[in-house]
Amino acid sequence: SGYAQTTGGQQQFKQTKVKGYKGIIEYDESSGYKLTVGLGQSSLLVWEGVNFASEPEMMKAAEAFNIDGIKKQLGEQ
Repeated sequence: SGYAQTTGGQQQFKQTKVKGYKGIIEYDESSGYKLTVGLGQSSLLVWEGVNFASEPEMMKAAEAFNIDGIKKQLGEQ
């Protein structure tokens, strides 16, 4: 089981998809956006967006990555 703690801000989690891959986007007032996407059995792709003004901006930036290519280079199925 996991344990999460925040100090001084409210942390928000939301399920999302990036190019068909399931992920979770988090927002923390002090550290900004964090987007985590699973690429298979053992790989995660994590973006930390400190200077993004909104969730759509963060998602647009993540969409620019060639996730299928990264997955292939890592040897994930």
